[in-house]
Amino acid sequence: MQERVNLYNALKLPTSINSAVLGIIDRSGNQFTSNGWLTFSLSPQCDLSDVQILELDMLLCTLKHGHQMRCHTPEYALVLNREWVASFCFQCNNIHVSGNGKRFGVEFDGMDDTAQALMKFFESSLSDKMR
Repeated sequence: MQERVNLYNALKLPTSINSAVLGIIDRSGNQFTSNGWLTFSLSPQCDLSDVQILELDMLLCTLKHGHQMRCHTPEYALVLNREWVASFCFQCNNIHVSGNGKRFGVEFDGMDDTAQALMKFFESSLSDKMR
């Protein structure tokens, strides 16, 4: 049985998410930086509702640990509480997070059902912005 990744413990993310912006990394438009480590643009992007934040929280807390492949060309990113930036690469199984003067990374199993559900969550949350 694979170990579950708990991002809040492993990466010291805020224990409660008050706001979340989800976007596709585009490298033009609105810049989100966190202490100079992650800098990119999100386009399109959307603010997540309280219900979506609860679903996101559940998915992030149940990701399974995996092995990285090191490309980290992420398609999706989250900005949490306007302070933490997390970029997700489902190809190399890495999440890079920076904020509050810190930066971290975690490996996850991108082929696991939970990771696939997270990717579908990202896609469906942004689907009306993609039109």
